[in-house]
Amino acid sequence: MAPYRTGKKLGDDRSLLGIVAALLIVAAVAGACTSAAGNVPTAQATATTAKPSQPTLRGTMACRRLPAFTSQLDLSDSAFFGTNVAGHTGLAIADPPANSVLQDDTWDDAGNLGPYVLDGLGNVWTAPVPLTSLEMNPAEQQNKIYRVDTNTAKMVEYVELLPARPPSEFNPFGIVGLTYDCETNSLYAASLMGSTPTEEVGRIFRVDLDDNTATLVMEGKDAMGLGVAEGPDGKRLYYGLARSGDVWSLPLDAAGDAAGDSRLEFSLAALSGTATSDRAQRISVDDDGNLEIKGVEFTYSLRISGQTVPTIYVVHLDGETGKWTFVSAEKQPDLSQEAQQ
Repeated sequence: MAPYRTGKKLGDDRSLLGIVAALLIVAAVAGACTSAAGNVPTAQATATTAKPSQPTLRGTMACRRLPAFTSQLDLSDSAFFGTNVAGHTGLAIADPPANSVLQDDTWDDAGNLGPYVLDGLGNVWTAPVPLTSLEMNPAEQQNKIYRVDTNTAKMVEYVELLPARPPSEFNPFGIVGLTYDCETNSLYAASLMGSTPTEEVGRIFRVDLDDNTATLVMEGKDAMGLGVAEGPDGKRLYYGLARSGDVWSLPLDAAGDAAGDSRLEFSLAALSGTATSDRAQRISVDDDGNLEIKGVEFTYSLRISGQTVPTIYVVHLDGETGKWTFVSAEKQPDLSQEAQQ
């Protein structure tokens, strides 16, 4: 790996030890696609802040490890991965105290990258996401998943997911969400490829990392953020829609495949009591058993990432009533010149 020095000091409030899946998606104030809510039911939720009861959700990513190759690098405790480090295309490791950025020479092979997640062996899984143009990210290349090997640090193409339709001129995006489940060694990926302003043909896939197969989990819905959690009624795949602020969930069986119909959990706007146009870009479970959602504006259009300021929503599920309660919503600092975790 070759170090590249940057003139700008990067933020020092994140740690490599705290890496979580992230999605770098860029949006415009006005976009080509409009909401296709149609007969989607209205979410009912409590909009007042309340003290959560006992934890009812358990995350399924506790097994994740740092890549083995990081042990060979001279990094501070403040070093972190990023896919939007200023002046660098693709994946990078920023080390604020050293004011340096390190990249393997393969980490920019797929152009700009967006979502990434670690697995139980320390492999890094990621996918391309276009930023301000398609020059480095051709539309037909957006449905590929890449693996950064935990030992060699080399990034190679792992699988190309089959979209329902070829890319649409109105929609430059393919894979926009990734999450990992330790218990089934499964990688879940959400793709928007082929969707148009009037037709929603998005797909969610499960990639079995044990037998290297990809299976369709759900289709006909444009989803963004993904997260797996164990709750009162078993394990579910939570997903946020790209055309509204609704968050849905899908029951999973022991193998990690779909085991029933999806259900609407809540709407970010209804739950927070604000007229937000945010979409759930990333979904995870925090240390208190709450669901944490990273919300961003999204309209299927390219935009300078610095113009998008994420909001972190925290919501709590009551295990007895099955109702969601709003806990907090806080703007995330602008990391567009650094990296997004």
